[in-house]
Parts: sequence; C-alpha cells; structure tokens
Amino acid sequence: MQQFHIRRLREEDVPLLEKLLVELDTSHYEAEPNHYRSPQDMVKIREERSVFDKYFDGTMIAYIACSNRQVVGFISGIVRDVGSIISPEKRIGFINELVVSESHRNLGIGLSLMDKIESELCSQDIEEIGLTVASFNHEGEDFYHKMGYRVVTKAMIKQVKD
Repeated sequence: MQQFHIRRLREEDVPLLEKLLVELDTSHYEAEPNHYRSPQDMVKIREERSVFDKYFDGTMIAYIACSNRQVVGFISGIVRDVGSIISPEKRIGFINELVVSESHRNLGIGLSLMDKIESELCSQDIEEIGLTVASFNHEGEDFYHKMGYRVVTKAMIKQVKD
C-alpha cells in the first residue's frame, strides 16, 4: 500500500499541483465540453485571475496529498456568509475542488483530504458545508453521500444555442 501525507499547500507546490489540475480539468471537459472550459483555457484563467494567490492570502484554504514527492491529491475550500430571500443568513463552508490522481484513488486520500478540510472549516464557526459535484461524476457523488452529504437542490440547464 502506498503511503501519503496531507499538508497545507505551499507556494513551491504550485508547479506540481498544476499537473493534477489538468487531470481534473480534462475529465470535466471530456465529459461536458459545452459546459466546461478546456484544460488549456483553465491554465490561462487561473493565471489571469491569480487563483493560486488566493490559497496563500487567506482567502481560501488548500491542502495537498503527497506521495513519493508527487502531489497526488488536492482540496480547497472557503468560508462565506450567505443568505437569500428564501433562506436564512448563515456562515457556510464550501468545498471548491477535490481531486485525487486516478493512479492513487481508493487509497483513502480523498477521505483524508475531506477530513482535513472539514475540520478546518468547522473551526471557523460554520453551520454547514456545501459542495457541487458534476452530474457525470457518479463515483464522486457516491463518495459524498457516504460522507453524509445530501442533495438539497439540483441545477438544470437547457441548451438553446449551439
């Protein structure tokens, strides 16, 4: 069994993380090319929007899983105060991304990353944790259900232009 450890993302990890994010972006784009940007576009957008800076300025929380000097898993999250006309105001933690390299799945890495970020989010006085899972990601949806997440709303789209 391969060993791994979980730790906070550091700036020097970003080049190693980018390869894993291409894997995530590719899976989304191949499944729904009309709904998700290409991996090449995502690389540019992350750079243009300084996404990685947000992991180090306190805006977002990010952890990686490492094995043999490789980044094999990544999770990020954020805390927000939300409310709408139909729902009460509350402080919510959100899981932004969770990805485990295909070659390292079913080793407990995803569960360890989720445990780590849930603990961090809960320490920030939140009421609940939310996340979004792509409709094609049945394995991910099953994983989240097993962790106690439930579907509250479903987003639906109808394509009206080519």
